[in-house]
Amino acid sequence: MKALKIYSVIEPKIFAVCIAFVLGIVFMTVPVHAHKVNLFAYVEGDRVVVEGYFSAKSKAQDSVVEVFDETGKKIHEGKTGKDGIYSFKLADLPAFTGGLKFVLEAGMGHKAEYTLSSSDLPSSPKKAKPAKEVEPAQEQAPRDRSEAVPEPAKAASVQVLDQAALSAVLESAMDKKLEPLVRMLGRQEKLLLEEKNSGPRINDIVGGIGWIVGIVGIAAFFWGRNRSGKN
Repeated sequence: MKALKIYSVIEPKIFAVCIAFVLGIVFMTVPVHAHKVNLFAYVEGDRVVVEGYFSAKSKAQDSVVEVFDETGKKIHEGKTGKDGIYSFKLADLPAFTGGLKFVLEAGMGHKAEYTLSSSDLPSSPKKAKPAKEVEPAQEQAPRDRSEAVPEPAKAASVQVLDQAALSAVLESAMDKKLEPLVRMLGRQEKLLLEEKNSGPRINDIVGGIGWIVGIVGIAAFFWGRNRSGKN
């Protein structure tokens, strides 16, 4: 009944303008972060993997991925698939120094950047040094049996050192393999927290709509009252 009374004192054009104004405000309250595109890149073996997405369920499909060196020169370009992923071999890139910057163009003004530092990239394989030629050992009779046969304690010490060196090498290799995964998980967790904490909640949106409708109703009431008073 109240809505009918308000409509009766307001011209249809004015009422339509008020409704359009309210709807415009409502649509502006839609969370902006729903359209924000995110980008992440990491090294997996001899390949670089680039992932673009708007949310956990919405991938940045058919989006252009540009790769730049540290001087800002574009050295590679590709396009994401239906899963929002694009990958390429590091060997396919021309020679470069330093890190890499990735730029994702998802259309409609959606753009994201991500940088891999030089420490994130595998170092170029070093050439193995040629093994020294082993000179034929001169046949020489040991002075005594103690020189010819190694002591058990010395052999055990060498074995312990070999095991320690092997453990260190394995640990270093595992750290290099797991480091990109740890960074990716940390970034994903951060993005999920940002997505959870940013943007208005449904209660805030409904409350805002109520405030807008109330203000428009009050304004329409006084406007109609002043108009009827003049008549």
